[in-house]
Amino acid sequence: MMHRYSIGQVVYFEGALKYNAARGQYKIVRLVPVERDNKVVYRIKNSAEAFERTAEEYQLTLAPALRCCLAYGVDDSNRIVFA
Repeated sequence: MMHRYSIGQVVYFEGALKYNAARGQYKIVRLVPVERDNKVVYRIKNSAEAFERTAEEYQLTLAPALRCCLAYGVDDSNRIVFA
């Protein structure tokens, strides 16, 4: 199994209801090695919190603010190309 997200990417953390985890935008700070259980796990950090959290990949989605930007790209001259 491979990690879908990369270090430095901003994601939306859904959190687990039973743990009352703070939902919102987090930055991927570390990729946790995949072990025998095949769970894809990340260390994430919210700028408003002093600590990191552990999150499984199913709890994360690409941050909403960044989804629209993925439809754009750059051309050979590094100019922004709009859809």
